[in-house]
Amino acid sequence: MRLIASTIAASLFLVGCSRSKSTITLDNQSGFTLSNILISGCCEARHTNELLPRTQWVAVTPHWQDAPIQLSFDSQGQHYTTNSGFYIEGGTSYQIRFVVGSNLAAISEVKNQYQPK
Repeated sequence: MRLIASTIAASLFLVGCSRSKSTITLDNQSGFTLSNILISGCCEARHTNELLPRTQWVAVTPHWQDAPIQLSFDSQGQHYTTNSGFYIEGGTSYQIRFVVGSNLAAISEVKNQYQPK
């Protein structure tokens, strides 16, 4: 009986933790190197040490709902943090693109990849 109760509890936990995967692209269009790059928020965190000027970094990460994806990085002795500005929904995959411009400001674009029926 205890095994059945544990199995039911574990099944309910897994259903409640259902995640979709999204592709996050960071496009460094600045003339500066970005370092200590972190994608976080309502997703499993992804990190890379460095992104050279005029290059891209792509990460795929599971996410859950009710919060934006956050980007943070360092450059030119400063720390920068921004978010996607869009609350993502569970059960849907997204393409999220952050573009860091010449002034080191990041803008984001979010596209829905798939929506289940």
